[in-house]
Amino acid sequence: MTESANPAPRRFWLGGKRKREQDIFFEQALDPALWQPGDAEHWDACWYTGMPPKEVFRQTGPGRTVNHIPGNNCLTVKSRLYQTVHGLQRRLAASRPAGHPDLARADFVPQVFSMPDDYHALQAHAAAHPDKRWLLKPKNAARGKDISLVSDVAEVPTGERWMVQEYLSRPHLMNQRKYVLRLYVLITSVEPLRVYLYEQGFAKLASMPYSLEDADNPYVHLTNPDVNALNEAADDPVVFVDLQRYRHWLREQGHDDEALFDRLRDIVALTTIAARENLRAQLQHHGADQAGCYELIGMDCLVDDRIRPWLLECNLSPSLGVCAAPEDGGDIEAAIKRRLVTDVVTMTGLNDPKPTAEGAGDDPVGQWRAAAEREARHAGGFQRILPAADAAHYLSCFPLPRFADVALADGLSTQPVARPTLQRWQVAEVISGDELLLYGEARQALYATNPTAALIWLHATMGKRPDEIVAALHQTLQGADPNTLQQQVWEALADWAEAGLLVQCPDGAPCETPADGVASASGAAAPRTADAPHAMALRLGQQALHLRTWSEPAARRLFPLLAPLAVPEPGAEALEVDIARSRRGYTVLIAGEVDAEHLRLAELGPWLVRTLLRRTPDVGEIAITGALVPAGPSHPGAALLVCRGDTTGDDALALALARENGQTASGGAAIALEGSGRARSLGLPLRQPRSSTPAPTPRPGEKPDGPDATAHLWWFGQRGHLVPATGTPARDAVEVAAILIAAPDDASGDQGIARQLGLREALGHLLPETARHDGTGLDGRTLSQFADWVAGRPVYAVGHRDDLYLALRAANDVLREINPEGRKEKVAN
Repeated sequence: MTESANPAPRRFWLGGKRKREQDIFFEQALDPALWQPGDAEHWDACWYTGMPPKEVFRQTGPGRTVNHIPGNNCLTVKSRLYQTVHGLQRRLAASRPAGHPDLARADFVPQVFSMPDDYHALQAHAAAHPDKRWLLKPKNAARGKDISLVSDVAEVPTGERWMVQEYLSRPHLMNQRKYVLRLYVLITSVEPLRVYLYEQGFAKLASMPYSLEDADNPYVHLTNPDVNALNEAADDPVVFVDLQRYRHWLREQGHDDEALFDRLRDIVALTTIAARENLRAQLQHHGADQAGCYELIGMDCLVDDRIRPWLLECNLSPSLGVCAAPEDGGDIEAAIKRRLVTDVVTMTGLNDPKPTAEGAGDDPVGQWRAAAEREARHAGGFQRILPAADAAHYLSCFPLPRFADVALADGLSTQPVARPTLQRWQVAEVISGDELLLYGEARQALYATNPTAALIWLHATMGKRPDEIVAALHQTLQGADPNTLQQQVWEALADWAEAGLLVQCPDGAPCETPADGVASASGAAAPRTADAPHAMALRLGQQALHLRTWSEPAARRLFPLLAPLAVPEPGAEALEVDIARSRRGYTVLIAGEVDAEHLRLAELGPWLVRTLLRRTPDVGEIAITGALVPAGPSHPGAALLVCRGDTTGDDALALALARENGQTASGGAAIALEGSGRARSLGLPLRQPRSSTPAPTPRPGEKPDGPDATAHLWWFGQRGHLVPATGTPARDAVEVAAILIAAPDDASGDQGIARQLGLREALGHLLPETARHDGTGLDGRTLSQFADWVAGRPVYAVGHRDDLYLALRAANDVLREINPEGRKEKVAN
């Protein structure tokens, strides 16, 4: 059989989460003389939206390519991206002195806390930095889905799918709008690492002017085109400005655009360096041939008001559809994306007539150099980032460059690049007979060494560079092949460095490894210290409690709220209430028994109020969530019981009524159904609607400053916050002269006029808010007693909707009605 003069056409497969917009430019870029459509079984080039199955990677090779690299989730999953870059920061901080320029270079990602493991670290950090703002994001979602600005980190969910990212609240603005830069990065090889940045990209604009006051508006804070396309109020909801026009605009504004893009190129290089070892490991794990894998990533960077860029996320299979209207940059967007995909196809050699690897026989160094030179000739709009012209600037940022990285850098330079020295990092050496064992502290793993590896370790930890180790081993191991030794030495050292056993020392200088704690990007060590326990003694009527927590954020929020109930000592009979941290929030133990689990910080306050309310009444009493407001000096010993209309209501009316009449307001009341029928205030916190300008949270033991000082102590349901009672619990019980129910949705009467309720309607509002002395709901006998008690005094409903002033006017009318002087004045009139 003779070979055909014309080779069989190659087949391309368009797979994954198919959208025509993701495929059309790729299909158009392929040479129709060389390519025809294929399928999942028959393909030479796979263009896959999303991540393909593992078996696809096992089929890759020099003539069979896929547009993804296994392990890319260390970049494209938002929480993993932060972990990846944080690993780079820790290594640099362990090997550079404080103030070294590399530490500032690596500081380019906003801080991220991954739920649930980082929940308590987030609460502690937010408490220590109250000026910071936060974004709640899914760890693995795209196109702005489910992203929101967080009013209070105490409310963030603790589920596995969530992360919280520091919000960069001072962005640089274009036409008064926030924008994010979309960069296109192409990784063509993992070992040696070859990375390119496309010359074009976009500034993606939000669709409304930027303002921190408009915190809940996604069109102000998010730049994702899928989100802003829904803004029907905007004339131009999706605007893309290409990078050429953006740079021209920056220069017109007096900014140094070249300095900004130098920094962006540095971020691209450092990010991919940080990810390389994970990509390499996953290529091996998937059985993939790296010659058949490449990755196009969409990097999103925000530029702050100091023209400093920050990496926000890396996007898998970046959108290739045209998002903007023609007049808003859509035509230019289409042209850039078409040219981008065409250049990717050219760079990866898909349109080469003979898809064989260029190289010099079996010489791997020659093959690496030939591949890099071929890409340089066909780069189109791509600029090579790695290997860099200044090789030392980046090779020292790897855990340790692999031999391929160094060899390629040598081949592209006029002289060999400097070889690194290394130093022990997170490792302990264990001698067992004639065997050297290495214990890696970072992964808590034990590594065995053979005799050759033990010699490599010995030479490396004595300060010898890799080439010096090769020379020493060649003298010791007679007959060993120098090239094989070279590969073994670099491989062993790089593996140990990747595991955290060794760290590079730049310029041959001694490393400055932090003695304790975790190194930060600034070079300082963050000590691992546990929060000191905080304790508070409380008394609610006859019930004494000893509240303890080992969480600083919980103490800072809870203790000021409960200050009106505080007593100097808990007493021997006090009930122990312990609030402990758990992986998914907080666990509460009462008298040593678990009472609640998985509470978020925001849920602790409301839960504690409900629990205390149910434990407060004595035998013959019931507790109710209403607030007691004294009737005033002309009616001593009497009070108005102001209750919420339902379980989701607030105490705004009670607080306003007390403030206007110069009285105190206290949350919760205990009513003596057997005996006097009088009520005593419990001194529990009250619910206040959310303030537009919350004040700083006081520390435990500090006194709140002013009426709104605790304004954001406790958000509940995004509607309001808890505030302390405005007075200490009264020792003497009072007569409840009337009951006022704040029912915002009550529209059966005129606004500003209190509507008197019948017994059935009144009980419908009040019963859900009551508890017996044993913490349970009312039994039949107690219900009958409570109904008689309610029937013995007037009950009014005030429907104020959004007008608290009208409700306050109606409440004051009720006060005058129950006040003897007020009744006389009414009769006289």
